[in-house]
Amino acid sequence: MITILTKAQITHLKLLQDSKYRKEFAIYIAEGEKTIAEFIKKENCIDTIYSTKPIVVPHILISEMQMQKISALQNSSSMLAVIKNEDVNFKIEKNTFYIILDGIQDPGNLGTIIRIADWYGITDVICSNDCADAFASKVVQASMGSIARIKVHKTNLLEFLNQHKNVPTYAAMLQGTALNKLKNVQAGFIIIGAEGKGVSKEILATCKNYVTIPGFGNCESLNAAVACGIICSHLIQ
Repeated sequence: MITILTKAQITHLKLLQDSKYRKEFAIYIAEGEKTIAEFIKKENCIDTIYSTKPIVVPHILISEMQMQKISALQNSSSMLAVIKNEDVNFKIEKNTFYIILDGIQDPGNLGTIIRIADWYGITDVICSNDCADAFASKVVQASMGSIARIKVHKTNLLEFLNQHKNVPTYAAMLQGTALNKLKNVQAGFIIIGAEGKGVSKEILATCKNYVTIPGFGNCESLNAAVACGIICSHLIQ
């Protein structure tokens, strides 16, 4: 039987597009069958699933019109899920890579970087406080479900790096060591800077290694997510 959502329920779901509201209730929205399928694989992370068609997991059946009202997408999909966002404490492990993001603003880039982390087996992405919100709908969509597996943390990046001075750092910048000249890299922080700005001077000052992607054309720079993927492909073997 199709459920008719109340105005209060619709308002609550639409308010989850606001980062303060997401933080207050510790939940966020994921949309699309493929994306939600990744969360279904993870135990006890889904609060509620809304669907316009019957599915095998517990859900609330709603009409397409109502889905359009609660969706953040221009063209709503058949499924929307409310996901629990639990704070996860973590400690830096030896012989492990981490992606560090300094001021990434574009939701598509952030979501793609989360997906890249998932591809290369990196479990944690650490973001500066001025990065885009990892749990915004555009980021969740761009991650294609990888955010179900990747732990994303926001912190004061300068303090964080100063607390972990023993960890090797590899900051992406144009005037760095060519990736193909680096040998036997075992672990460390892969640091990617903001679109158009790069890694900030304050963060660069804490870094031990600066790396660059050799280029042979006339392009000034690479998209942050593309650069992250290339660097990961060289460093993680």
